[in-house]
Amino acid sequence: MPINRSITREYIGKPIRCKAAICRKSGEPLVIEEIEVDPPKSWEVRIKILYTSLCHSDLTFWKLDPSAPPAAFPRILGHEAVGVVESVGEHVEEVKEGELVVPVFLPNCGECKDCESTKSNTCSKFGSKLFFGMPRDGT
Repeated sequence: MPINRSITREYIGKPIRCKAAICRKSGEPLVIEEIEVDPPKSWEVRIKILYTSLCHSDLTFWKLDPSAPPAAFPRILGHEAVGVVESVGEHVEEVKEGELVVPVFLPNCGECKDCESTKSNTCSKFGSKLFFGMPRDGT
């Protein structure tokens, strides 16, 4: 199946509406809802997700103990994806609108020995310490 890389330029710099699989509470069924996504801020990229999946990490979040910190929910699941760069914020130079990308789940600095290695996907500088404190969509 060919990948459609087209983007609609009329939405650049404006909020958009799209669908997301949202986990509102531990163990509850996911709900597909329409959400609003703001335009990218400085150093951010907004991606039109074409395909995504749920993996073991998503299921781990979904199965969190009900006493998990409220900050863990609501959460949009499906971080393994492929998409097209829809728009970029100020200072973004690594990707351009219309490029096909695979987003990463954990942040990386791009400069440490692990980021430069082909044998690691965990940044020495950031590691996974941002796992629970990652920004959420606010749904």
